[in-house]
Amino acid sequence: MISKKPPVENKILHLNLFPVVIIFLFLLQSNLYASRYINYTNPVTYDIAHSAVCTNKNITELSSLELNLPLPTRWPEMAIGKIIIEDDNTFYVDNAEGPGRIVRAFWDTNLPDPNDSKTVKLSYRLAVKQIRTKKSFLEKKTFTPYIKNEKFGYYTKPEKMIESEDPRIISIAENIKNNTNGPYQFARAAYDYVIDNIAYEKPSSTWTAAECLDKKKGECVQFAALFVAICRAGKIPARPVPGAWSYGNDPWHCWAEFNLPGVGWIPVDPTMGQQSRYMRKYYFGNLDSSHIPLAKCYAMKFKPSKGTRTSKFIQMGSWHYFYSYRSKGASLTADFTFSTQRLSEPKPPNRNSKRPGTRPWR
Repeated sequence: MISKKPPVENKILHLNLFPVVIIFLFLLQSNLYASRYINYTNPVTYDIAHSAVCTNKNITELSSLELNLPLPTRWPEMAIGKIIIEDDNTFYVDNAEGPGRIVRAFWDTNLPDPNDSKTVKLSYRLAVKQIRTKKSFLEKKTFTPYIKNEKFGYYTKPEKMIESEDPRIISIAENIKNNTNGPYQFARAAYDYVIDNIAYEKPSSTWTAAECLDKKKGECVQFAALFVAICRAGKIPARPVPGAWSYGNDPWHCWAEFNLPGVGWIPVDPTMGQQSRYMRKYYFGNLDSSHIPLAKCYAMKFKPSKGTRTSKFIQMGSWHYFYSYRSKGASLTADFTFSTQRLSEPKPPNRNSKRPGTRPWR
């Protein structure tokens, strides 16, 4: 095991802090991000273990192998520290276009023979807060126009999994815009559209927003993608959040955020909102500390010294390999695991409050 900082493609903050220090700094950071409309409260500390195992099944002449794992960055609702990586071939690569970074391991020598494998293990400590928005203020607020800068363009453009240029999605957005007043009401209507029109069903492959609309079904990946696509078609900046639950045997989960001018990023979880009328209300604008964001985009583009320049869907991780045309086999598999250990407990919810507090709903 190594705990030294691996070679970096781009300089990043590398913390090695104890839980008490993380929470102290995180509470101090809260004052920087606190606003009249959004509160980040009640942090919970977790130790995270994320690993990738790539096994060469039968490739006799493997040329190169690459494994990528997402590495969270600091957000208003989350701080990260105590990063440990168990492989000497790793380096950090930042997303060249938007938020996000990865840990990449790359081999073009010492490659695994058939039936051998390569493993990358990543661990870190997180302090994750609940997010609470003051909906009564936002419902009445008159918003200033968006500033049409580079970030606005990035968060309103179509992507491979988020086809905001699709005519049907544009039509949905236009209909919503004609029946709402302002970006907050628009986003609520887009959230309700996904909940009311998409049935929850795990797809056989990773469907896009347009495919989800075609089939009228999907899971959290598609629920978030369609919400973001409708918002972007209506020129409301929005982004998907691929992440994980802090518990359970199937940890992977996705939700989304939309941006309000002069306010910031507002979380929504339409998958959870579909569970009941009460949860529909709660998960528009609120998020509990069992949601762990691993990135805030589905796809990334890189400018690395080694390896590929794109990642289509980074949530679990990704892998790429090349082999010689002379090879007698072509099969290679990759398995990703993610686990959490809770180090601190959140404050119990107020008994007089109707809010769910930190209850970890699925």
